[in-house]
Amino acid sequence: MNTRQQNSTADNVKTGENDSDTRSHTNKVNERRFLSSNFRQSGNNIGEAKPIFTSMVTDRQTDESILHRDLDKRLDKPFSYSTVHDEPKPTYNDVPVPESWFVVHILRPPEGYRMTLTTFVVSLTDETTEKTIANHIFASNKMRSVHAEYCNEDAIAKCKTRSFMKFHIRLFKTSERTVSVEVQRRSGCCLAFKEEYQALLQVFKGDSIPQFPMRKKLDLANLKCLEKDLIPIPEGAIEESLELSLKYLSSDMYDAKLLALEDLIASTDTESDIAPKACHLILNNYIDILMIVLELICKFDNIDDEDDDSFERDHCLALTLLRNISIKSSTEEKFISLTSKDTLLHSLLRDINMAAKFPWNACLATKCLSIICVNSTEALEKVTKCAESVRWALENAKVIGEKCFHSLEVEAKQALQIMKTL
Repeated sequence: MNTRQQNSTADNVKTGENDSDTRSHTNKVNERRFLSSNFRQSGNNIGEAKPIFTSMVTDRQTDESILHRDLDKRLDKPFSYSTVHDEPKPTYNDVPVPESWFVVHILRPPEGYRMTLTTFVVSLTDETTEKTIANHIFASNKMRSVHAEYCNEDAIAKCKTRSFMKFHIRLFKTSERTVSVEVQRRSGCCLAFKEEYQALLQVFKGDSIPQFPMRKKLDLANLKCLEKDLIPIPEGAIEESLELSLKYLSSDMYDAKLLALEDLIASTDTESDIAPKACHLILNNYIDILMIVLELICKFDNIDDEDDDSFERDHCLALTLLRNISIKSSTEEKFISLTSKDTLLHSLLRDINMAAKFPWNACLATKCLSIICVNSTEALEKVTKCAESVRWALENAKVIGEKCFHSLEVEAKQALQIMKTL
């Protein structure tokens, strides 16, 4: 092959490479345009463009009515306790429930291990031993209704509060006469962690286990000095808030739904001045909000993944909102009609049965079931038909509460007392 032919061959190779690079570049541009188009379209149903990768996408819906169009149809399912056992769904009755924290052996911290700043030291005495330290921590978690898993071998407790703030408590033997209690935040609100840390600190530095502070409603009528400074709520502000919440509840963005539920919970809180009006508007003008909430409560999936709190969190927010609305509107006909459905009663009973795994949800479900049965004759008749099973579920929840979760104990006892009087 002469020099001219070699040059020609080399040019052809370069041309082929250039063509390949051009095609690759074109494909990448088209791919970016396609993703950009999807990015813009993903936000159309909530009024603005939002990247779909910033949140876990749930059911993709284009019409908010699709989220609850089949709810009434599904609520026709007969309510009976046998249905709970016939379905291939676990009730978590076999989940071990801790009655104490029995620490086998407290290890010394590994060489070079740096403890967190939220660590305090407890001196060992004749009355304060390694056993009593563990007992005090267990009692504090129980009284403050902190759900915890206790590891006896490693002397570590993995804790989670009702606001889903997670923290670890670990014991270290730092000397012959002292034990270090390391309290480490793993995830969640820093302020919530501060409360739990200070509560544990007070257990050993103070004389009692601190309870959650009771909120007192501010009586604005008696604050005459502030009459000129008080700014009334603008006309239509509550309606605008509910409309926005409904929009985000109907979106396909998981985080948007959570934010909407949290906003609705704040608006319907029993200590809020706007709660009566907000609950009335939800039942009469924004009934779709309640329908979506009932849909979330009746939904049952994503519970097998130990690292995924989505099921527990969704149910917690939905049950909290239902509890708030029921406290303010339990005697209204619309509320009684919607909450007397078989599937909702079945779902509340299912949540009570899962008290060992999700105690706070069981506490909320117990409260909702009690309020519904007091005000709804139809619901009471359905519960009465399987009174033995309902009583067993509440008794089981009470036992679990007595062992390790104070709030559940209180609600279960009140529910059992209400069931006896009905």
